[in-house]
Amino acid sequence: MERKTSYGITLGFSIVSLIFSILGIISMIMIYVMFIYAGSGHGTQAVTNEAVLGITGAIFFIGMMWFFAGLGALIGFIMTIVGIASKNTKILWIPVVSLILGMIPYVITMMFAFR
Repeated sequence: MERKTSYGITLGFSIVSLIFSILGIISMIMIYVMFIYAGSGHGTQAVTNEAVLGITGAIFFIGMMWFFAGLGALIGFIMTIVGIASKNTKILWIPVVSLILGMIPYVITMMFAFR
């Protein structure tokens, strides 16, 4: 009976980590959209409302990306270790995918930061 409870908890946390990692990926895509929106102003003013809103949105989504992707990767890593230790190999792919998806925004950020 305890094995099913452990399986359910592991499955639940694995799905939560996958959701957080996907939210991190969506936030990363929204950063790109916000920067396109910031550069879309065709006014003659030096700083347009579109540019301010775009940069504000990009900063907001940068924070969300780092938070959600990091949390999803951390929970995915912990659930991978728990899944290996408890031999739950049927659902081991969920935290592994979550860990990989959670690390993608960090890798892309570092690629652009240090080029």
